[in-house]
Amino acid sequence: MKRKQLSLFAVLLLLFVLFAGCRQETVSESTPTPVQDSKATTTPQVDPKLEEEVEVQEFKLPIVEEMVSFDVWISGSPPATTRLKNEDENISIQAVEKLTNVHINRIRPSGASDQEAFNLSITSGDYPDSYITNPNYYIGGFDKYIEDNIIIDLSGYVEYFPNYQNIRLTNDDTRRRTITDTGKIPGLFEIKKTVQPSFVGLVTREDLLNEFGLDKPRTYQEYHDLLVRFRDYGMTRPLLIARHGMEDGMMAGYGVAWSNYNGFIQVNGKVKFCPLEPGFKDYLTMMNQWYSEGLIDQNFVAYPGPFDYSITSSGDTGIWSTLYTIIGVTEANASDIEGFKLTTLTPPVKNLGDKRYMTIYNQSNTLLSDGIETITVACDNVEILLRYYDFFFTEEGSLYLNYGVEGVTYNMVDGKPVWTDLVLYDTEGYGSIYAIWGDYVYHGPKRWYDWERELLPTLPEVTLNAAKDWDANFVDEYTLPDVSVSTEDSARYTSILNDANTFINESVAKFITGVTPLSEFDNFIETLKNMRIEEAIEIKQAAYDRYMAR
Repeated sequence: MKRKQLSLFAVLLLLFVLFAGCRQETVSESTPTPVQDSKATTTPQVDPKLEEEVEVQEFKLPIVEEMVSFDVWISGSPPATTRLKNEDENISIQAVEKLTNVHINRIRPSGASDQEAFNLSITSGDYPDSYITNPNYYIGGFDKYIEDNIIIDLSGYVEYFPNYQNIRLTNDDTRRRTITDTGKIPGLFEIKKTVQPSFVGLVTREDLLNEFGLDKPRTYQEYHDLLVRFRDYGMTRPLLIARHGMEDGMMAGYGVAWSNYNGFIQVNGKVKFCPLEPGFKDYLTMMNQWYSEGLIDQNFVAYPGPFDYSITSSGDTGIWSTLYTIIGVTEANASDIEGFKLTTLTPPVKNLGDKRYMTIYNQSNTLLSDGIETITVACDNVEILLRYYDFFFTEEGSLYLNYGVEGVTYNMVDGKPVWTDLVLYDTEGYGSIYAIWGDYVYHGPKRWYDWERELLPTLPEVTLNAAKDWDANFVDEYTLPDVSVSTEDSARYTSILNDANTFINESVAKFITGVTPLSEFDNFIETLKNMRIEEAIEIKQAAYDRYMAR
């Protein structure tokens, strides 16, 4: 029961991280040469001081002698709690406030979606002192919001966030991602302490592999042969795929993907859109054949997604994708099936030794996480707020945001934080560890994020080692960074992509099921071109060129 509760917590945690936009993985050693485009801007003139590390002295606490308050707009709902009346009762929040003499009035959006609520706040002109949001909320890019005198360019304030400054210069990729196309610092991004590998991937029934006397499949042919065995065993869902039909783990071996960056990749600096690439038709051709052979769930278009373990624990599914924290939950929910045991699979390739060259399943290739703290022109104490944010990029400050209060939720053992029994075994009867974290771990500001805290020692071994299989054949060469489309191109680009994505999502499943014959694929490509998808590629190319010039 303890293991099941822990897994359920981590499911909720990962759901929050995933849908907030988190993306996590290895950074390529080599930097591809950008292809110059007529629309690309000239190289930004970056202040040399922004490229230099800052001498860090001991962080002085409190930050101010008398309490100072800031109004901070924070996207998303507060973490679930079971015993607190409000966020200010969280003991980590209270401890940090006492240490710093800084109080945060947390403004949470209500009613509309976060993006809509953010837009309404911006258009009202009544700005808080700071916004904590997903960077994608700044439609048109951060430079636009700086130019429109909404948020402050922090380039002249580096002395007030020396810890963050040095961490953002950890590598060239992180440096690039934390400045704008014009060389400005728009805010403080959340940065991971280490790169997070894949946390979503393919799994299968290890107990049935053993029963069949088979090794784990590695190529498409071996996957096909295993799915035939599952079908003949009586399964109606030998392979369960995403409802739109674009299953990243199955696509990657053809050099295409969908989840990351809406299907955009780059090859030797040239931006490509996966549905236009030959590998995309090859994938559809294979999936159409497998569907006709009964190897794919005949009603996959109704599948709610990789988090519905009620389907995958039924014993009627052979291969599917899932979060690493749901593996143990699925096994626990299949306890009535004798011997039910899962194992992770490496994404299939055409030939043994082939690699996958792009990130998949929202995996990232950066230390950056999904949040940024910007400071608005309404803030009267910019220096104090920056020092406060910088505190969470120190070792001491990051512990409050990642682990809570020492002696309560964690203890230091050999210089490393280790969860207490309160977190590992729910000794106070919270019912889920997520509720424990909501009550005890600081939340709000972005920070120096230790994602490895999720690797609870009470999780199953298959969960803790999942990424080793999922990333075994991964060499990062094609992943496109999260680049910024220019202000003048933003509306046009968004309009094109919205129309194209709707068309693609409607079309792919029909190709797989045979509702639309593959002989119509050329018409599919022609329709995308008529939707001006090539124009969107040009816009993305220009954005990538500007990014590489940062």
